Order: sequence, then C-alpha cells, then structure tokens
Amino acid sequence: MNVRKIMTRLNAATARYDVARGGVPEITAQDVAGALALVGDPLARDVFCCLWWPDSTALNRERVLKALRDRIWSEFSRRHRAAQLARLDLHIAEGELAARRSPGEHDRREFDTRHAAWERAHRQLWPGTMATYPQLLRAVLTEFVTPRHCATCKGRGAVAGSNGPRVCAACDGRGEKSQSKAWRANALGMTEANFRQSWEPVYEWTYSLVSDLESTAAAQLTRALGAHDERRYAATA
Repeated sequence: MNVRKIMTRLNAATARYDVARGGVPEITAQDVAGALALVGDPLARDVFCCLWWPDSTALNRERVLKALRDRIWSEFSRRHRAAQLARLDLHIAEGELAARRSPGEHDRREFDTRHAAWERAHRQLWPGTMATYPQLLRAVLTEFVTPRHCATCKGRGAVAGSNGPRVCAACDGRGEKSQSKAWRANALGMTEANFRQSWEPVYEWTYSLVSDLESTAAAQLTRALGAHDERRYAATA
C-alpha cells in the first residue's frame, strides 16, 4: 500500500466512494482523513501532508516551515555552542600548560585532547549565511516530490517478496531516490564545489530530518489504514 499516492484521494476531484470488486468498499477520503488523525507526531503528520497533500486547505504550510526551521536553528545553535565550549576548554588548557614550569607528558596530552576536541567541533560548524537556510529547506521539500525513480522498484515503491509485494527498502516505499549533488547545488543557486565544501552536511541533516518525519507518518498511516482494511474485510466476510 503506497500511502503517499493514496493521499490524492483527499482531493475533492479524485475522492471515490464506490465499491471495489467483490463488494468490499475501497479506501475512501474519510478513511484516509481518519487514519491521518491517528498519526501521533503532529509535525510528522503535517510534513507528510505538506509533501503529499499540498492542496489541503487545513494545512498551514508556513507553520510547518516555521516548525522545521526551528529544528534547524536549534541544531545550528547546538553546534555553535559546542564549538564555543570547546574553544573555552582549549583556552583553559593553554593557561594550565603555561602555568607549568616543566609541563609533563600528561599536561601535553591534556592540551592535545582539548585541541583535537576544538578542531572537531569547529569542523562541524554550519555556515553563517542565514538567508540560505530557508532556501535550503524549500529545496529539500521540493526534492521529495521531484520525480527520480528508484532503480530497485522502478518507481513503484514496492518489490516482489515471498509473501507478495513488500515495501522497497532502497527508497523506503517512496518510489523515488535522492537527487544528485549538482541538482541540490543548482536548487541553492551555487556551484557544486561550493555546495560540497560548505552546505552538503547541512542539506544532508535537513533531508534526514524531513525523511524521518515523513517516514514516521507514512508508517503510522499505513498501519492505521491496514487495520481499517482488516476490520472492513471482516465485516463483509
């Protein structure tokens, strides 16, 4: 069951209320709406709808973007605070080393450890060009809905299994794969070299954030609709 494609049934023009072969009703718009209400994480649900039901009048897209930006700002701040603390620890280690008339091996190892920690934290800093972050978030969301068929499942989102079709593990059932670095750089209006050097870690982190939220909602929606189908089939048996 590809719940991402099923979301189109919420659109008025494509809503169906007919009966499938065998007298078993198909999943309707009401079924999908009810299953969405069972998604436990509100942000995961909103991100899923933002991607796969963008015409929803109930969806406040700017509110969703703001919530995602807040996650990005939080991670940005965490990295900068970590670098500042590491720098402070390094300064203290420098002072301790200078205070020793004859620094021992332990003192030098301590300084080297603090210095390595600062370098590591400094490498993990994100760029300070803040205007790029909202643009990057929009690019990530666009990438999710920009077709690039998965080579494993040929865009179907499912592959053959011993007990019938199963979700494609290569694309997590989306039927699509990530875009290239050149595509991502172009979406941000920069060269691929600049993207790789400065922005690729930020993009990957943001992509993982959106992917985790989207996958969480998709899994819960699939379970909810699956349970609904089981009850419906039992009622018609």
